[in-house]
Amino acid sequence: MRIGYRLRNHGSTALAARLFVLIRPFQVSPPWQQHGALGGVRPIRRLSWHDGVLQIDDGGHVRPLTRATRCTGLRAAAGSVAAALGRLAETRWAAGEDVTDPDGFATGVLTFEMNTGTGSGDTVVLTAGATPEQLADAEEPGFDWSGVVPTSMLAAAGDGMEAIRASWTAAAQVLVTRDGAALQPGPRRYRRSWIRDGAVMGAALLRMRQHAAVEDFIRWYAPQVRADGFVPCCVDANGADPLVEHDSHGQWLALIAEHQRFAPDAALLGELWPSLARTVECIAGLLDATGLLPVSASHEGYLAQPVHSYWDDAWAVRGLRDLAALAQAHGRDALARRCDALQRRLADALFASIAATRAQRALDFIPGSLEWADFDPTATATLLTLLDLPPPLDRGAVEQTYARYLADWRRKRRNEVDWANYTPYEIRIIGALVRLGWRDAALELLRFFLADRRPPAWNQWPEIAWRDAHAPAHLGDLPHTWIAAEYVLALHSLFAYESETQDALVLAAGVDADWLAGDGLRVRGLPTPRGALSYTLRRLDERTLQCEIAPGIRGALVLRPPLAGTITAVRVNDGRRLRHDAASVTIDALATPVQLRIHTDR
Repeated sequence: MRIGYRLRNHGSTALAARLFVLIRPFQVSPPWQQHGALGGVRPIRRLSWHDGVLQIDDGGHVRPLTRATRCTGLRAAAGSVAAALGRLAETRWAAGEDVTDPDGFATGVLTFEMNTGTGSGDTVVLTAGATPEQLADAEEPGFDWSGVVPTSMLAAAGDGMEAIRASWTAAAQVLVTRDGAALQPGPRRYRRSWIRDGAVMGAALLRMRQHAAVEDFIRWYAPQVRADGFVPCCVDANGADPLVEHDSHGQWLALIAEHQRFAPDAALLGELWPSLARTVECIAGLLDATGLLPVSASHEGYLAQPVHSYWDDAWAVRGLRDLAALAQAHGRDALARRCDALQRRLADALFASIAATRAQRALDFIPGSLEWADFDPTATATLLTLLDLPPPLDRGAVEQTYARYLADWRRKRRNEVDWANYTPYEIRIIGALVRLGWRDAALELLRFFLADRRPPAWNQWPEIAWRDAHAPAHLGDLPHTWIAAEYVLALHSLFAYESETQDALVLAAGVDADWLAGDGLRVRGLPTPRGALSYTLRRLDERTLQCEIAPGIRGALVLRPPLAGTITAVRVNDGRRLRHDAASVTIDALATPVQLRIHTDR
């Protein structure tokens, strides 16, 4: 690990300062984040300084790459650390010595002199590691993520660029928290691989051109699938978790199909076909008398009482549907027919159960489960992003779900009701609102989450965000990379998303009108399930927008730009006529570049 401290002088005179770097017997994770050996006090009983390396007991090592003017250690008996630092500041250089503290509260102190001229800065760099080899690795220059995370795919005017830049960090966080090929939702507490998280993180990485990381994860997870096709929910160093979470089967199928849509790999698919077919039969065999997947604890809130979670069935429908298309494309007609019939059967049962639960409980919203009939707009958002807005799903109930969510969310923001925390998983609701056509609400949520990054410059969100940001309460990991992946997916949906009901790629349905100023939106080679997307969209005057779209997308495009009024005319550079309604323009197929001007009544 490489650690840097930078002091910058914004004043008009030179500045000298002294930096104390403390190695203390407390972990980064506080006691309320405790998980196993992580969190809270980590005793330090001996510190030794030799050959420019501070050794902690028999394990940790810290090496300053910037020359330290002093290294010493303090015992708990020395009293206040702050007072001891004051005494150290008054002394000259002295060689460090071994320090022991039988109570386990030894503290190491590295002292650095920092000097800056006006408008300049000074930097202190250290490395840390469990072994000397890790120290050596950390001495390499900092990694340049700009060569990995594509930063030229999206651009926008106004605060659109801030939203886009946050997605770059989010993608890098997903990559940096991996353990080899294993995708993990966090670097400390959540050093485990859930297929649920992996499916979402994989979808985000594919949209950020990180195909290899997704393939590596699939190859790493595949041996954990049982001989009968059952997909374990989670895998770590101890093997597969015995907990049953029935969303896992559909997520596994959906992840593999998604990878093949973005980065076709016949060799990998050839290895997986037998196992995929067994997972399909596993799903078929699991369906119970309700026609749904059995009760499970795929939602943390269901751990106390597993239920028939509609989230599980939505993932299974999506996975089976995707696998049916994939099998058909590869000439595996029998498997394609089996997947298609099974997904239709399960989809019918899912939507029938939702309707019956609403009727029996007199609900005006979409419930999260059969037994609890719970209000869970975050889970329902996944149902929409997976299955779009199919006719069997009552649109009025969907709209009421999010009208209720937004009303409650706004009351909390205005502090009209008491609240303690929320989960940034709600970021995925942005994508649901875009699909509903609720652009303004989606952007309202986007701006809130950007304003509530913790800390803002790190472009990250905890698993649980507390109203009191300093509350000693559980946060989950930071960064929490399932949430980071949800942000990437939500952000990309503003620029383009696939609509199954329209059989089209929908463009610009969530972008802000202010993002069209100047050079406007620029989308260059954005990966989508239908090919690489490139288009520009900008405002020419108050009533005219100009859009240029490059070929490369399979199938239809629906352009739904932000408008002050309604569309009155669409003029195309090659003279073709395009269908349009008051809010959108449809392009049935695109073999050559097209430039169109959209005229509105205001």
